Amino acid sequence: MKQSRRAASLVLALLLLSSLAGAARAQGPVIKTHTLKNGMKILVEEDRSIPSVALYIFYRIGSRNERPGTTGISHFFEHMMFNGA
Repeated sequence: MKQSRRAASLVLALLLLSSLAGAARAQGPVIKTHTLKNGMKILVEEDRSIPSVALYIFYRIGSRNERPGTTGISHFFEHMMFNGA
């Protein structure tokens, strides 16, 4: 009887600990958003666990953003940039 109570207590403790770990992961990162006067949008996520900085730049250009009548200009521009024009 004593061993079954111990086993049940252990299982209950493990379930509680696993639910707490899942809740901590579910919160996700804190992302701060800033918009400059020129319309550029900046997203910042701080992670001080390591002394490192990472930078990602995304431009809202390309065939997805072309207007009807100017299709293909993004692809042409891409080739011109790689050819050093």
